Amino acid sequence: MTRLLVLVRHGKAEGRAPGVEDSARELTEAGWRALRASLDRSLSLLDAYDELSIWSSPAVRALQTAQVVAVKVGCDTIYKRASLYGSDINLFLGEFCQATGNIIAVGHNPFMEQLFAVLAGTEQHLGKGAVAAFSFEEDGNGEPVDPKLIWFAQAPQTSRWGTLVKLEQGMAESARKVSSSMWSLLDNPEDPEALHAFRVALRTTRSLLSFIQPYLKRKQQRRVARDLRRLQARTSRLRELDILAGTLEAASYDQVGGSELLALCLAERDEERAQLLDDLQQLPVQRDFHKTIRSLNALEWRGSVRAQGLDSEVLRRRFELLRADYTARLARLDLGDVEEGHEVRKYAKLMRYVASSFDKVLGEEYATVLSEAKEMQDQLGELCDVRVNMDLIARLSEASDSPDVHEEAAALIAEANERELVLVERFCEAYGAMDAARSDGEEAPQPSSPGSEEPVSQGSAPDEKGTSDEQGARDGSAAQHERSIQSEQPVQDVQDEQVKEVAEAVQDAVAESADPVDPVDAPGVVDSSDGKLIALSFEDEGGR
Repeated sequence: MTRLLVLVRHGKAEGRAPGVEDSARELTEAGWRALRASLDRSLSLLDAYDELSIWSSPAVRALQTAQVVAVKVGCDTIYKRASLYGSDINLFLGEFCQATGNIIAVGHNPFMEQLFAVLAGTEQHLGKGAVAAFSFEEDGNGEPVDPKLIWFAQAPQTSRWGTLVKLEQGMAESARKVSSSMWSLLDNPEDPEALHAFRVALRTTRSLLSFIQPYLKRKQQRRVARDLRRLQARTSRLRELDILAGTLEAASYDQVGGSELLALCLAERDEERAQLLDDLQQLPVQRDFHKTIRSLNALEWRGSVRAQGLDSEVLRRRFELLRADYTARLARLDLGDVEEGHEVRKYAKLMRYVASSFDKVLGEEYATVLSEAKEMQDQLGELCDVRVNMDLIARLSEASDSPDVHEEAAALIAEANERELVLVERFCEAYGAMDAARSDGEEAPQPSSPGSEEPVSQGSAPDEKGTSDEQGARDGSAAQHERSIQSEQPVQDVQDEQVKEVAEAVQDAVAESADPVDPVDAPGVVDSSDGKLIALSFEDEGGR
């Protein structure tokens, strides 16, 4: 008769801490997830075996690991064995010989590695969550003899599930800010900064969601992205009127009799604010908002990602591709193209928000990215504000029959045009200084001003109000862009007005890391029925 002994090392546990007994340390969240995923594959090799019993060290981390094992193999009882914590091989083997049936033993290093070496006749590192199965033949006295290693599954790379936990933590914090800023806006509806904080929280969350979109279940991701986009769009008008009101208040500070244009702006802003508050407090909107926040706190990863985790290096490569595309778009930027400037500004926001919110995954080396992206975002933001103000002033003027309003609007638009030229010049200087610092003085393409004779911007559809020089700049840019895409990695347009999304190279990397694998063919799982141990790669996390 053949018996089976399966050795399982416990999963990744919390580090040692003052005042906490070693035996009281628990599994980390990443440790739980790695075990559930890896043991689902490796323990499926036990499906053909009956009479399985689970023995565990009394330490909490081992008992928690044994709980995962019990669920996978369908056992109702876990038996504590002090020998598995006390590292007493002779005592453990004596208990095994006196027992009957097949045993799964959950314990710690160095005991598990020492026991493996005794049974297999060779040394082997057992990472956290590693599994090794030995078969024994019974002699004439019913004693188990002649142990043979029949298969071995090395430890999962717990850090891959740790990446998911860190992403969830970053998203949960972003969701918390969305929720708190929403209630702050409802409590202080007349405070422009309350609205601004809400919009920043929304944009941050949308950027993070966009970045991890390839790894999420499509249905949840699309619904949440849609709901966040709608909230952002619904608040845009009031934000524009807030900015214009601030500009007009500053311009009319010394104006005798007050500004009629400012009065029109404030009246429209009050109406817009009242409508927004009414919309946000509607029961369906509140219901959808709460559902969105719950979803952001309970991300649904694709099945392959749940099963195999996610390598942080994949995310770093993805960020570098986005960064390269952003840098290229910035260099090709035609400052005469309002829409293009707005899109590049959103791209700068994405770079900032992702680098800062997911810094535990991407690393702190992107501090330079944060400062550069913020500077470009601020520069383009001021330019965008001036242009939006001009459009709003013109519209308010057209809707009024007052000659005073028309005169005031004309003067303000003339000032705004002058201001726009100053901001364009300032942006080009700031970009040139930034690029020189980044490339150690190497010459690089410069963003083109409106009417530039040597355009380097990305092509776009001509604006009916654009000048002939601007038209020529865009035509030249389109031709240049058409030539460049023959040698550059194409990047897809992001859904929902986000920045350019997934580069094909990133999608390939995701596909490679997400393909489901058969348990026996999985990395670290070796069928060794002949008793010979095959060298395996593993992640050495050390410790017991």
